[in-house]
Amino acid sequence: MKYNIITCPTLIGTMALVGCGSSSPFQDWSDPKLAEQTRAYLADGSTPAYTGQAARTTEQLGLKEVESYVALAMKQNPEISAAAQKVERFRERINQATSLDNPMVTYAGGEMAETAAGQVDYIAGVSQKLPYPGKLDARGKIAAQDVVAAASDLERVKLRVEGDVRRAYWRYYYATRGIEITEQSKQLVSQFKETAESMLRAGRADQEHVLRASVELADLDARVVELRQQQQTAVAMLGSLLDLRAGVGLPEPPTLEFEDQSLVLDGLLRQAQTQNPELDAARARVAGFRERWELADLDAKPDFLVGFSYGGVSATGLAPGANGDDQWWVTLGMTLPIWAEKQDAKRGEALRGISEKLSELRAAQNRVSFHVQDGFARVEAQRQLIALFDNRMIPEAKQAVDVSIRGYQTGRVEFLTLIENWKLLLKFELMQQQNLARMEQALADLREAVGGELPDVGPPKESHKEQGSVDQ
Repeated sequence: MKYNIITCPTLIGTMALVGCGSSSPFQDWSDPKLAEQTRAYLADGSTPAYTGQAARTTEQLGLKEVESYVALAMKQNPEISAAAQKVERFRERINQATSLDNPMVTYAGGEMAETAAGQVDYIAGVSQKLPYPGKLDARGKIAAQDVVAAASDLERVKLRVEGDVRRAYWRYYYATRGIEITEQSKQLVSQFKETAESMLRAGRADQEHVLRASVELADLDARVVELRQQQQTAVAMLGSLLDLRAGVGLPEPPTLEFEDQSLVLDGLLRQAQTQNPELDAARARVAGFRERWELADLDAKPDFLVGFSYGGVSATGLAPGANGDDQWWVTLGMTLPIWAEKQDAKRGEALRGISEKLSELRAAQNRVSFHVQDGFARVEAQRQLIALFDNRMIPEAKQAVDVSIRGYQTGRVEFLTLIENWKLLLKFELMQQQNLARMEQALADLREAVGGELPDVGPPKESHKEQGSVDQ
């Protein structure tokens, strides 16, 4: 066996390479905390107990207006983190799809044949499967389209979370403003009650007026209880979206005034068709099945196998002329893709997939178009209502209350008329804050539908005017 001293270490070295990998799979992770949780789970199978992010003060959280809530959600929301990890998970598939299969190493020993050169002690070999040119590239393109679709899904999740944050924030805004307006109305009704009591002592009013004022105060207390429940629910929703520990306090949103903005429906529809990530993901899935069609054609081509074998031969044997020359040979092989039905089925599956994803794309385009039109209609309706309440309904209701107060004090207006006018003013003021919140929620829906920021729409301006003020 002349060359065995070289062959054996080579075979041992080849076997030693099996199972080698990178030293640390976590070294390129962008989220150290998530990497640590994953490492702990691999170690003992334990999942972390839910606690939420550590409680921090309002100043540390940096929460003020709605945009600061959105920014924090983009950093901490676990749904976004999960979608981002999905992108990276799909990205790992590209190298898997474009890499060759592992080579096969074989070794045979035992009672081997004896040749004229001597007794065969062992046979060792290595072989490698080589796919038809273009197959690995096609598989890589399929995996890449999956990454594109996952990345688009990540953007869709970000938009949805942003929309959820905005919608919850504006529910919080309405409940907070509603509490303020109701508390101011309680002060006004308390003044009505004091006036009725003084007039009762003077014999100019009935006990019924005092009792009616007390009933209205109790009704306002009940309204505050309901609004506080809505406020707490909105805060809890925001906390879950921001991944905050339960019980973390949030600052009250500032009072905002209406800032009229104009939107163009055609422009919004065009923006949605080019920027909405749901449509981008649908297009990527269509492209992925196009690559599967190309791969189905390539799968009809043969794959190849190349190998090298080496036989160690002993210098001793039955033949007198045994010289111990070792043997070696090269093997070549190829697959025979002769089962036409299987290949046709692959092509048919790819074609059906393209048709399926094209239909899904069309359905998504229709769905996005509807959401844009619906959001636009709701924004326009709220704009008109806000202007109507600001310019006519609230000013006239305030004037009616002022006149009723003076008329009641002089005996020219019934107490019930005063109460009815005041209740109408309270209703309008609460409805106006609800209109503002609903318009902002509709704008949030519209942002989600078009796939980003809206043209010509800026953040609402902080208002310094007081709500519910009536001349006393």
